Amino acid sequence: MALRKLTNVLDTFVDDEYSSDEEEEIDKEVQANPEKPCYYPAQIEMAAILKKRIDTIMSYYHNIPRLSDVFNDVEFVVYTARYRMLSDQTEKRICHPDAGVLSREELESRDDCNGKKRMFMYVRSQETETHFEELKNDVQEKPKTLFVIIADECHWGITKDKEKKPSAHNLFINEWCKDNSPKNAFVVQISATPFNLLTQNSRLPLVKCVLLNDKVSTTLNDYEAGDLVVLEREPNLEEHVRKNSKEVELHVVHWSEVELKNFETGIRMKLKSALRIEDAPYQYLHISSNGKLGVTSSEHHATDFIVQGSHGIVILKVLATNEQQRAKPLTINTDAQGNLEATVAPHDQQPTKFEVKLDSGVGVVAFGSCENPDLYIAVDEHGRVALQAAKVERRCGVCILKPKHDIARVAFEFYIDQSGPVEVDLVGETVHEFKLLPKHHYFF
Repeated sequence: MALRKLTNVLDTFVDDEYSSDEEEEIDKEVQANPEKPCYYPAQIEMAAILKKRIDTIMSYYHNIPRLSDVFNDVEFVVYTARYRMLSDQTEKRICHPDAGVLSREELESRDDCNGKKRMFMYVRSQETETHFEELKNDVQEKPKTLFVIIADECHWGITKDKEKKPSAHNLFINEWCKDNSPKNAFVVQISATPFNLLTQNSRLPLVKCVLLNDKVSTTLNDYEAGDLVVLEREPNLEEHVRKNSKEVELHVVHWSEVELKNFETGIRMKLKSALRIEDAPYQYLHISSNGKLGVTSSEHHATDFIVQGSHGIVILKVLATNEQQRAKPLTINTDAQGNLEATVAPHDQQPTKFEVKLDSGVGVVAFGSCENPDLYIAVDEHGRVALQAAKVERRCGVCILKPKHDIARVAFEFYIDQSGPVEVDLVGETVHEFKLLPKHHYFF
């Protein structure tokens, strides 16, 4: 199913009426238009990521290697927050004839007002509770049907209400998180602010996985690049494979996973240090003519970096500033002393690989060393650029990098300025603007 575009809109509360202008705007947005489809490439990419995650979860918990081996049909229902405009917008997109979500027969039955209702808000009412009981019965009576329950704005009302009764969300969603839950019911929860769900008391266990960056064979399986591997299933996976792979949680799909795909062809970006010093301008990363990394306060003199790699494991390239080297892009490497430098890497030398960290907010990036996960590219208050040790703290779902040792003020994060997709072979060509998507989490 194509995921709908998640937008930030000022919705109207369920008990309020919204203007005809707003309703007309919804209709315009979902009208068939070949130049503006009802979904976008990033949504298709995210749907593919979610499908891969569902496959892995079903294999891990139920030993189902392929969904088609067990299920012959799919049903779904969507719950969303108690905003009428949000609910109507979602339903209109689901019912768009170009979306491919509903069959032609179901679309025609909806036109006759006899179609099955797919959309419900987090409201306890006779209708929602009746539907919920019917849904539970269907799950029990149709073991060959996979039921996908989508909880949009899933942070909404997850606890008991003021009367100490289970809230609507608590009833409709947590029902499927109990022990011995049916294997043919799958819950996808979506939120831009999932902090009250991602806690140490979460019902979602922490299951570590890696997205493989290269082909690898173990005593149990042969894997392709891009495969998702549950680490406890492969305890003998070699350490260098883990270091060169992106680590993820089985039950959490971060918003940045779609963005990481953009690095496969290369992303061109200027990097502005997040370090703030009183009465001093922000510092941009800059490569000197002899390949040394430093900083400049001038955006005009800031270096354009080309960041390229798969599954979050990347190398950094830059345009050569030396006329004798201008034919080839330079690659960031570490010298014998561990310092960063930009050189034309010889064929027998592997370029230094970094793991892209996009957990500090939209438009903010950090680069961790794959060889030593404690080290990150950093800028200190003296303008020195180097790999420095950092400790990672998570607050409300956001990563905060702090120095491990008592050193000068330092920042490990960089703001992305003037970034755009680019083929590495076309370094120096004009590129189009690249924008990060709103931050959303999907978890199961």
